[in-house]
Amino acid sequence: MPKLEVAPTRSNLLKTRESLVLAREGYDLLEQKREVLLMELMQIVHDLRELERQVEEKSAHAFAALESALLSMGDEAVRWSALSVTDEQDVTLLPRSVMGIPVITLQAVEMASSALQTSPMGSSPALDEVRRCFGELLPIIYRWGEIEISVWRLAGEIRKTQRRVNALENIFIPEYENTVKAIEDVLEENDREEFIRKKKVKSVLKRKRDAHKDAN
Repeated sequence: MPKLEVAPTRSNLLKTRESLVLAREGYDLLEQKREVLLMELMQIVHDLRELERQVEEKSAHAFAALESALLSMGDEAVRWSALSVTDEQDVTLLPRSVMGIPVITLQAVEMASSALQTSPMGSSPALDEVRRCFGELLPIIYRWGEIEISVWRLAGEIRKTQRRVNALENIFIPEYENTVKAIEDVLEENDREEFIRKKKVKSVLKRKRDAHKDAN
């Protein structure tokens, strides 16, 4: 059985026992952390699946609206209308933490204008529907991005935590336990030998006293 290479002394026994206590406490804390992270990850994965469904649904509506605009206006008119759009969607990255794991929140900044800048010849209500549908899709994509980043970071932290749990469970704790046992065995053997030695010394001294009394 693996154990630490330390001298079998009482001071080393105390130190190893303290290390064993700390290792067991660390193991319990890491196990709790791993379980909490796993529950958090399972909830996030559930949310991600729901968002995937919403993305598919909203994407289908948005591209159907775009197809209708292309059919009603023609490809060239839609392209010119798209090129005339001057709005920009700004996104702010807000850092946050989940069980000490850094993740982000994507916060979209409201656009100043929501009207399409189109030429009179190329204007069509179909483009308003395209813009509306894609506008509904964007927040879901932002949220999807947040959750996907969280999933990868939480999964990475769970892997690291699991490696530490395994190291404590399979390496460090057994080494400390075996070392404590080995030192205790040596010290107990030394105590037995010391007891036997003292007993022999007392027996010799008693015989000498008895012999001295008989001589007198």
